[in-house]
Amino acid sequence: MKILTKYIYKESIKSFLGGLFVFTFVLVLNNLFQLIDLLINKGAGILITLQLTFYLVLSMFSVTIPMSILFAILLTYGRLSEDNEIIALNSAGIHTLRFTFQPLVLAIILSILLTWLNQNVIPKMQSEFRSVYISVMKKQTSFKFEEKSFLKIGDYMIYINDINKKNNDLNRVIIYKINPDYMQIAAKSGTAQINSDKIVFNLRDGTIQTNPTKAPEKITHITFSDYVMTIPFYEEVKLDVTNKSRREFTGEELREEMRINADNKFILRLLEAEYYSRWVIGSAVFCLVLVGLPIGIIFHRGGRTVGFGISIGIIIFYYFLLIGCITLTEKLVFIPVKYIMWFPNAVTFIIGLMFMKRLLRK
Repeated sequence: MKILTKYIYKESIKSFLGGLFVFTFVLVLNNLFQLIDLLINKGAGILITLQLTFYLVLSMFSVTIPMSILFAILLTYGRLSEDNEIIALNSAGIHTLRFTFQPLVLAIILSILLTWLNQNVIPKMQSEFRSVYISVMKKQTSFKFEEKSFLKIGDYMIYINDINKKNNDLNRVIIYKINPDYMQIAAKSGTAQINSDKIVFNLRDGTIQTNPTKAPEKITHITFSDYVMTIPFYEEVKLDVTNKSRREFTGEELREEMRINADNKFILRLLEAEYYSRWVIGSAVFCLVLVGLPIGIIFHRGGRTVGFGISIGIIIFYYFLLIGCITLTEKLVFIPVKYIMWFPNAVTFIIGLMFMKRLLRK
C-alpha cells in the first residue's frame, strides 16, 4: 500500500503542477496584449512587465488552484480506472477508501494553503499590481490617453484625435466639463504633464465655451493662443490605503472595516460577502475534490481531454453558484451573509458525498 500511496501522491502532484501551469497560462492570455502593450508601446520595461505578470499570476491562485487539483484528481484516477487498476485493487480485497483518501489529504492541505493566501497574500498582490500599474501610467502621458477615444476623469471627458509618439504632443484636444457647469475647451494642439495628484494641459490655439447651469442664456466664447488647464487626478487611482478596493484588503483589514461599518448595513454586507468568500473559495478545494474523485473513477475514458473538460464543467457549475450567491447577499437582506455564501460549498459537498457513497457501494 505504501507503493500505491506514493504513486497516487506522485501522479496527483505532477498533474496538479501541470494543470496549474496550463490554467494560469490560459488566464494570463486574457491580459497578454495589455502586458505586451506596456512593454512595447508604453515603455514599462522588461522588469516592470515581469513584476506585473508575477503579481497577476499570484492573484489568479484563487481560481487556478481549485481548477488544477480537480483536473489532477480526474486525470490520476481516470488513468487508474482506464487501465483497470481500480478493478484489480478491488479484486485483491483492498477497500476503496485505502486508495481514495490520498487526494482528500491533498485537498485539505491545499484548502488551508489557499485560505491563507486569500486572506493575506493575494489581496497584497492585487494592491501591488495596481500600485505598479498606476505608477507606470503616471510616468508617461501617452500611457493614459488613447487616440480617437474618450477618457473620463472625474467630471471631465477628454478626447484626443492624435498623439505624436515621439514627443507626446497632442493634436486636436477636446475637454468637456459637465458638472456643475458646462464647459468645452477645444485646442489644435498641446501637451500634458501628469503629476502625483493632477494633470496639467498646456494647450495652444483653441477656444473655451462655457454655459452656466443657473444662467443658461449666458454663453461665453473665448479664443486663446496659449492656455493652461489643470484637472485633479481622479480619486480612484490615488495610491492610498483608504481608497483600496475590497479585494485589496487582507482578512484582518476586512474585519476592521466590518467593525467600523457595523451601522451601515449595505456596506457591511458587501464587506462580509468579500470576507466569507475568502474562506468559501479556500474550502471549495476539498468540496471539488470530493466531487471529482468518484467522477474520475466512473468516467474513465478520454484521458487528459475528458479530464480537462469535466474539470471546466464542474468549476463553471461551482462558480455559477458562487456568483449567484454573492449577488443574493445584496438582495436577501433578511438572511445572514455567511449562510448565503456557504451555500455553494454545501451543495458541492452533498453532491460529492452522494457520489462517494455510490462509489463505495460498488
